[in-house]
Amino acid sequence: MKQKRLLAIVLVVALTVAAVGCTQQTPKEPETTAPATTPTKAPAEEPQTMPSEFRMMVVMLGNVQDFKIPFWGGYSLEDKQVVIFSDAEDNAVAWNVDGKSKIEVIKKADIPAENTKANASTGDFNGKQTIFVKHQEKDIDAFAEAMKTGYQAFGQSWLKDIEFKPLTDATSPANVEARYLMNEVDSRLRAKIEGKNEDGASEALYFFNQYKKDQAADYEESLKALLTEGTATYVTNLYIVVSGNPNLKGDIKEASTAAYQQNKKELEGTVRSKEEETSHAPIYFYLATTADEAVVNEIAKGVNPYDLLAKVTEPKEAEGDSKLKEEVTAFYQKADKE
Repeated sequence: MKQKRLLAIVLVVALTVAAVGCTQQTPKEPETTAPATTPTKAPAEEPQTMPSEFRMMVVMLGNVQDFKIPFWGGYSLEDKQVVIFSDAEDNAVAWNVDGKSKIEVIKKADIPAENTKANASTGDFNGKQTIFVKHQEKDIDAFAEAMKTGYQAFGQSWLKDIEFKPLTDATSPANVEARYLMNEVDSRLRAKIEGKNEDGASEALYFFNQYKKDQAADYEESLKALLTEGTATYVTNLYIVVSGNPNLKGDIKEASTAAYQQNKKELEGTVRSKEEETSHAPIYFYLATTADEAVVNEIAKGVNPYDLLAKVTEPKEAEGDSKLKEEVTAFYQKADKE
């Protein structure tokens, strides 16, 4: 997943890393004037043999160790272990081996071979659910892959009770009309979140209903992506922003708003496709940033988010965006030729 990360988050975490020594440090007091910019945790005791290139990742992980996602069963990293390795180092780092951010330096050779082939993977390591992640040039990229991979492996168990229609091989040429309608849904929800269209949610529901009715087969095949990729994108962006500002942990609406801005920067200039990992994320950002407690409780049950949207707003007919349709059509015509 190609992601452009928030420079501010990287710079903030880098400043924290620079202050990290070889022993445990006293966390800073939370910033009150600029709470969205200052990480407050240093790593737990840092072994002197830990490769220095892993320090930033350890700081970021420490900042989210006790962060609990309030939806879908309350996923967190408290009982998860993260193993960081790289192609250049013989040593690797196991983080959170005791549930309290403890760090241990291990030999990369001790990591199961199948877990060193991909940028991120999951498995059992020393009796603990583990996320394995290869260090990358940009720590934020490795962190994001670790958070998404871990959540999809360990945090989406609620999906097991949902029956999905299997995907067919008929993905090329793309169903341009279906892709266009869902782009309309996404853009209307984003306009509502950003305060640019008061009727954005109602218009989004109108286009979604049109999509579900006129593109029924595509909808049935895409439902799993809606729930799996949509929730994972939302959760990953939450972890990214909290890793840079742990003060967001206590306010899911504020954290979701920041996560939305993070996701928006990732997607600037892109056109969404059926296969993209960002599919269906705006609906979760909208519900999480605007919902009252009753709606949040419904989100937690893992229901189809558009069914939930229909409970809180009425569809409002709207004229389609002809320019958007042209862009989507041109994008997929080009993609089908490649």
